[in-house]
Amino acid sequence: MTILSNEAMQELTKEVTGAIMKEFKAELEAMKGEGSEYIRKKEAGKFFDVSEKTLAEWEKNGLVKYKASADSRAVFYKVTEVYEIMTRYKE
Repeated sequence: MTILSNEAMQELTKEVTGAIMKEFKAELEAMKGEGSEYIRKKEAGKFFDVSEKTLAEWEKNGLVKYKASADSRAVFYKVTEVYEIMTRYKE
């Protein structure tokens, strides 16, 4: 039993993806407005719904660069870089 046609499913998927991306962009702008240009590795994974292993792979392949904290072993990523890679490779 088919409830939606393939075309309708594709259109719905496109609309939902667009709405999610709009929310991501709004969150990013809010973070920038608060002066939060960087995000911790763990937070980036949760926020962008990718594993820390995926972030490490992106890092290894030169897709994102990390910034180490001077006073701890914390790793930070530039929010806009993670967003750009996530939108390019998660679609």
